[in-house]
Amino acid sequence: MLSLERTPRNSDIHVWSDYIELLCLISPDRLVSTSDIVDRLSEVADLDSTVLENNLEVFSTVDETSNELERKTVDWFRHLEFRSGVFDKYSVYPFVISRDRNTLYCKSELTTEHKFYIFLLLASNLRHVQKSIAFRITRTFEHISQLALKRCLPDFAEVHIFGTSGTSVGKYHGNLWNKINLLATDLKEQVRVNPDKLSVHNSGDGGLDLVGWVPMYDDASGLLTVLGQCACTEDWVSKQHSSSHGAWNGKLSFTSLPCNMIFIPFCFRDANGNWARPQDIHHSIVIDRIRFMYLLQNDYSFFAQESIYQEIDNIITFVENLV
Repeated sequence: MLSLERTPRNSDIHVWSDYIELLCLISPDRLVSTSDIVDRLSEVADLDSTVLENNLEVFSTVDETSNELERKTVDWFRHLEFRSGVFDKYSVYPFVISRDRNTLYCKSELTTEHKFYIFLLLASNLRHVQKSIAFRITRTFEHISQLALKRCLPDFAEVHIFGTSGTSVGKYHGNLWNKINLLATDLKEQVRVNPDKLSVHNSGDGGLDLVGWVPMYDDASGLLTVLGQCACTEDWVSKQHSSSHGAWNGKLSFTSLPCNMIFIPFCFRDANGNWARPQDIHHSIVIDRIRFMYLLQNDYSFFAQESIYQEIDNIITFVENLV
């Protein structure tokens, strides 16, 4: 259901902080300390040299592994302290960090709000999740991103799923050529792509997951339009281009430039709340874990109705076999 044998593949603080939260969630005593992390990762590094090779910035040399781990662990727990302060404002953080910043505890009573945070945590770490569950997580994440986009626009705005995970009864269905024509009609724009360039068997989304626009109730083009991509994997940086104006300008005319948005479940921040790697944001508006909480404004009643909700309960009751 949830396996944490594989460590993160890069040295980003927010990625390793996720890993610690997952360890805390499934540990038998529902807590994890800095010494637990050092011991666990030192053991893994001793058993698997590839851990060192894949995390050169985390583990310096075999001889210096312990010192490096202790230093890095302090940084990771400092970031967890930042998360506690930010997410507690929205009553969603399912963990408590000790005053000495040495131990992370999982709260004994988990609310729907806490489970929503855990959902985003799992969506950020699909490589640790059973594949059948991972598929359901990504599908649910797209629906939640649709709701977040609605909160960015006026109440009368139109927001729809354009991606392949949308149901056949949704607004956009059929092959990609049909979807593009439907979108052109909605946006009052012209189709630019030649139908001969698109296979009739192409039922994909052309790299576009979400679309939103503000109706002007006339027949003129030039609407305030948002094109969005949802991404639960580390390649979200490259994916943000797939919903950009540059990617879609060859398919549709745009009287006015659309806004490009990328929805990610990661807490893409450093310990000061700034973007972890601002250079990875390429002319798009990023909605990350923190911004999801702000946009949803403590209204998570919808989440309890999602089919994945029960699966989250099952994962919470799962205890890692440390024997």
